[in-house]
Amino acid sequence: MNLSQQYQLSNVLLTLLGPVLIVCIIISGSYVVSTYKDVTYSKQKTLWDVMQLDRELAHTKVEVKDYIHDISTAESLVLAYNILWSRIPTARNSFRKDLSLSERDNNEIDVLVGSLFEDVKRMEPIIVGQTEINKIALQEWLVKLEQHENAIRGNFIHDLASSSSRYARQTTATILKAATIPLFFIICFFLYLGYLLSALLNERKINQQMLDHDTMTGLHSRDFMMNTLKDLSESSSPFVLLAFDLNKFKTVNDKLGHHAGDKLLKYFASQLGSTLGQHGIAGRVGGDEFLCVFESTDQKTVNRYYGEFLLAIKQPCDIEGVSIQVSVSTGGVFSNNCDNHVACVLEQADRAMYEAKYQKLKTILWLNTDRRKVETQTKSIESSFSV
Repeated sequence: MNLSQQYQLSNVLLTLLGPVLIVCIIISGSYVVSTYKDVTYSKQKTLWDVMQLDRELAHTKVEVKDYIHDISTAESLVLAYNILWSRIPTARNSFRKDLSLSERDNNEIDVLVGSLFEDVKRMEPIIVGQTEINKIALQEWLVKLEQHENAIRGNFIHDLASSSSRYARQTTATILKAATIPLFFIICFFLYLGYLLSALLNERKINQQMLDHDTMTGLHSRDFMMNTLKDLSESSSPFVLLAFDLNKFKTVNDKLGHHAGDKLLKYFASQLGSTLGQHGIAGRVGGDEFLCVFESTDQKTVNRYYGEFLLAIKQPCDIEGVSIQVSVSTGGVFSNNCDNHVACVLEQADRAMYEAKYQKLKTILWLNTDRRKVETQTKSIESSFSV
């Protein structure tokens, strides 16, 4: 798999990740709601079954006492005993299904209810099927029932009803544990959105970088240069504009081919960017035409910068064994001569450049629009310009 295929695959996976995370959030959110309902239901059922067990314990105690005091019949006691007997496994089953009860709690309850179950079971041959029930055995059983009742009320019913008990904390913990799943996916989703935003901003930055720079030479693009001039004009900041045109560029293209012309443009742009571009803003505006903007309004300073540039292009450009000496015509204009009007500055810089080409000047031709005459810098930098 090549890099392009890997990039396409990663984009597909990234596109699918968003919907997948949303589905996971919905499913896990439903799981939290379901868990909350199940926990609430199991808590209510446990509390109900415990209350019923406690009620039957109390009722059985009353029946035992009444029978001992000859107030109740054996049939009534047997009925109460059978109901109590049936309540114990129901309550025990509820405890085991309660989602909020830990293994430790279940063990404690199992011991408690198991002890009650054994004591109730032990009384079966004494109570069931008997017309006369042993009152001494009932008296002893009554004491045990009271102990079981106190244990259930003190150790369990209070724990179920209290909002600060271990059972309540366990209930909350069960719900929170379920809530961590959608929370995890929500965090992942926001991280995903953050990544997308970062990628979008980065892509926008790259696109802007591509728009602001000429693809072939790496210098600033025409649009960027025009926007720069517009910004300087609107801020009324004085500036200097130099316009460049490569001499005999068409000859290079015709004799050596367009690939040679492209290499020459790249070489020229490299020298322009490494010299004048370090002091101002250099860009390619089309073909073999270039611009450079300086915020300095000192002509001598710009001439000095230009001298550095001329020294840089004295080194011939070697293209496929052919040594090409670069020659350039350059026109310069001060923005205040055009009242900072961009169209005027561009027109005058272009006019100065073509005048320099006509005069075959090796230096900047400065156009003074106030006096409508051509001035050339007095200091000439000697160099050879021929193809």
